[in-house]
Amino acid sequence: APAAWSHIGRLLIFKVHPSFVLFFVMYGWGVTFAMVNVISAIFLKQTLAAAAGDSEVAVLERLQKKTRDIAKLKEIFSEGDKDGSGSVDWKEFQTMIQNPRVRAWLGILELDVTDMATVFNLLDDGDGQIEFDEFIAGVMKCRGAARGVEVVHLLSEYRKIIIQLDEIKSDLATTLPMRESEE
Repeated sequence: APAAWSHIGRLLIFKVHPSFVLFFVMYGWGVTFAMVNVISAIFLKQTLAAAAGDSEVAVLERLQKKTRDIAKLKEIFSEGDKDGSGSVDWKEFQTMIQNPRVRAWLGILELDVTDMATVFNLLDDGDGQIEFDEFIAGVMKCRGAARGVEVVHLLSEYRKIIIQLDEIKSDLATTLPMRESEE
């Protein structure tokens, strides 16, 4: 079939009129352009399919990393819980944080432990003990730059203030009606 086109092309160009060369040049460019676009589309489709698979792999890797991090945190917490109570008090926390290996691991998790009292207060729910679930939740919230720790600290203080305000409000609500009845 290609030989037939070349024969027809020669006849039209040499026997009919030389301007038919423009038609065949444009035809060649058009066919070449179409073939390149088809090949590009196939390549792009394969690339996008691979990229979609990569995002799924990235999510799985993140989940696996989180699982490994939690396992390592459990190990750190268990080592810090000297009395085996399932929670860490202030003294155990200080000892745990002073361990260079623990500090390095928490550094890898992007947790800034330079201010131990702030970190302890952030992780503690107010009972003076940090249980494993509090430890995990707190460490996961505090990951990142020091700004993250400060924001979480502010949120913790905000919650305490709200509780105190609610207590004051309820005290005032019970005290004010008594004064009005005395007058």
